[in-house]
Amino acid sequence: SWFISCEIVNLIVVLLLCGFGVAIQLEFFLDNGFDVYFTLFFLTATAFTLLAFFFSTLLSTADAARSFGILWYIMTFIAMPLLVFFFFYSGKEKDRPIIEGVALVATAPYYKGITDMITSSSGGGADGMLWDRPGKTNAGKSDIDTVFTSWQGQSGWYAMSDVYLSLCWGCLLYIGATWYFDHVVPNSFGLAHSPFFFLDPKYWGLAKRAARDATDSALLVDASTMEEEDGDCVKEAQEVRTGNFNGRDSKDIAVVIKGLQKTFVSRVYA
Repeated sequence: SWFISCEIVNLIVVLLLCGFGVAIQLEFFLDNGFDVYFTLFFLTATAFTLLAFFFSTLLSTADAARSFGILWYIMTFIAMPLLVFFFFYSGKEKDRPIIEGVALVATAPYYKGITDMITSSSGGGADGMLWDRPGKTNAGKSDIDTVFTSWQGQSGWYAMSDVYLSLCWGCLLYIGATWYFDHVVPNSFGLAHSPFFFLDPKYWGLAKRAARDATDSALLVDASTMEEEDGDCVKEAQEVRTGNFNGRDSKDIAVVIKGLQKTFVSRVYA
């Protein structure tokens, strides 16, 4: 599927990024643990992929998708650093609902995780962030549960482990939203399900028998209504009704239409 293909590409790109960072001796990749930044990059790439799938259900043309992608990039590039700076590091309990809401947009937890790892690996006394490290301090020896002091000097609560959790919740949200809107947004043929399609037992295959019974009853047409019909049409109708196609295997027949009726009504035009 497209998702599996994208995930393979994401994995290759993330590994190349990590390898390139180590090759050119960047502190970020040398001091922080490989599992820490690999998990962040891969979860973020997965979340961005699923977010793109979600947007594709809402946008019908490539030009619209391209324009929206540029607008989304500009908005998040400007807004997310400010939101992370003022809320994710505020340390205020009243900001928790805002943080939990904004964190469902994958750009926010990604930027927060990157900032924390840069803080952990920058400066002479910092030696990076590991997945788990006993005796950790605020910046010198940190792991994914370390909470960094806010810009106001207050103790926050959003650590790297919360970044991973937000990205996972975001992925589940994007999957659900993509599945739902893919059904209710009209496709290129103008077809769409009801907004409450998931409440219909027939969608989940729980009413197949009832649907078959309704189809069978629709086939029971009074023979007297076919007296004026062409002989070939009557013969084919009988074959479809009985399921006996004159010795032919039903699998060899490309299309079988059952229960098709047309009602003609008169209409007076003024």
